[in-house]
Amino acid sequence: MSIKSKIMSAMAAHPKLVTFAIGLGITMAIGTAIGMLDHGQTAFAIHQRNR
Repeated sequence: MSIKSKIMSAMAAHPKLVTFAIGLGITMAIGTAIGMLDHGQTAFAIHQRNR
């Protein structure tokens, strides 16, 4: 049995787990993007204050 077929059968057997993993991945990606924007604004504010 190939790895692809093992993954496909696991996904078919546990659809709620797959949905949870996809949601968690999207949440982490959005959180990372917001964190990057937040750090950029913080760095800009500190730079302006130290002038």
